[in-house]
Amino acid sequence: MKVRTFESVAKRYLSRPTKSGGEKSDTAKGVLEWMSERWKGVDVNDIDLELVEDLVFDLRSVRTARCPNGLKQSRINSYLVYLRATLNYAARMGWVDSVPRIEIPEVAGKEVQISKQQLRKFLRLLDPLRRDMAQFGLCTGLRKTNVRLLTWRHLDDNGEFLRFHRTEMKNGRAHIVPLNADALAIIQRRADLKEDLEFERPRLKGTIDHIFFQDNGRPFATDSVTNKKWRQCVKEAGIQGTTFHDMSHTWATMHLEAGTNVLELKAMGGWQDMKSLDRYTHVSNVHAKNAANRIGGMANW
Repeated sequence: MKVRTFESVAKRYLSRPTKSGGEKSDTAKGVLEWMSERWKGVDVNDIDLELVEDLVFDLRSVRTARCPNGLKQSRINSYLVYLRATLNYAARMGWVDSVPRIEIPEVAGKEVQISKQQLRKFLRLLDPLRRDMAQFGLCTGLRKTNVRLLTWRHLDDNGEFLRFHRTEMKNGRAHIVPLNADALAIIQRRADLKEDLEFERPRLKGTIDHIFFQDNGRPFATDSVTNKKWRQCVKEAGIQGTTFHDMSHTWATMHLEAGTNVLELKAMGGWQDMKSLDRYTHVSNVHAKNAANRIGGMANW
């Protein structure tokens, strides 16, 4: 059997399209490139549980500005997920004799605990562009990538819905997002800003494809949305640790608190199964209790 290094297998794996037909994510590319450098020249057949354990041990020791106490388990799981996927790909291709059993530890879902007062303060602290993006996430439940790369072409003919191709969604399924009055107001504001920018810089006319654009007409880079400025605003608002994804969690929580049922929420959020809504059970249970009390008096019949 031809010797294949982990690096070469990872490269081939990354070149393969995802199940939805798109490219592998930036996370997949980042973690596999890191592991390829770590195991440079290592035969993929030599990747065993001992090497995996060493990998996890070393990852827990990694210190960054955002993770001063070491990488969180959720981040470490990203490495394990893509390592397992790469090795399974090698097995399907017949390049390895066996694949080590890599267990992915479960990580408890993060509870959303952002008060409306904290949220208002946080939004006021953000710069106008990030504020519009965060507010749009709160209105639609969309992930950061979908908001960041949102274009005018995503709007339907009537401008009341957003339409996403399956390759643009994390779960690989096409998705239609209804826009409420607040979301429509944000889009109108962005359209007005686009017109103003094109007037000030005529060379940009016809080139601003994205709804949430910077002064150069382009969208933020992947890591530029929740950068140092964002984290500073989070800290000042008293909700340190909040990410853009928490806008989606807050959107779902607010809907349930307003009486939206879980089936409606599932459809709007584009979730494939009800398990994705388990983290909001404590909210829906309160409304289920209220619903149960809508009928009564039968004990006295």
